[in-house]
Amino acid sequence: MSYIGNSPDFQVAEGNVAGNLSVSGNVTITGDTNISGDTTAGLIKASNIKHASSSTNNIVFNSDGTISQPSKLCAFGHLDSGSSGNSIRNFQAVDYNNGFTITTSPGRITVPQDGAYLITFSQLIDTGTAGVYLHCRHNGATVVYGYLYGNLGPFDCGSQCIVDMSASDYIDFYMANSPTTTWGAPHSQWSIAFLG
Repeated sequence: MSYIGNSPDFQVAEGNVAGNLSVSGNVTITGDTNISGDTTAGLIKASNIKHASSSTNNIVFNSDGTISQPSKLCAFGHLDSGSSGNSIRNFQAVDYNNGFTITTSPGRITVPQDGAYLITFSQLIDTGTAGVYLHCRHNGATVVYGYLYGNLGPFDCGSQCIVDMSASDYIDFYMANSPTTTWGAPHSQWSIAFLG
């Protein structure tokens, strides 16, 4: 038997409450609690919250007031050095990866779920006589690019963007024209993070 509200007059046996329930005052519920539908509350005190189908806690409220969450979908690495142009850039390294499918040659990042992703990229480049474009591409189509004029360098070339993606979509980085020199780590980077 459970008590809801300040008074022990309202008792609920093990099971569900059907229909609408309005309770004023404080409510203490022990054990696992499943809530479906719209819920309005002034203050909810809980040690953890998880999706009904999850076997692990998604958000944990620590006793010191901090919140622990699962690791976020994100990855970080470096573009490879080399002067070949008009090609997809290889990845020299993948320093951190939580949740993505990544190939290094050619470099490709495949996302695991729908949502918005923040992407950054840059590389130190000596352009030579021709200007150089460094593209960020979504499923092979340019989203944004950095550009350096010819006879410049070495300078960093890159950009950042937010891309709305579907599960199994991919990101790669394409260099148009051939620079004299490009540098790998630590003079290059790419990163991707799931925003929601």
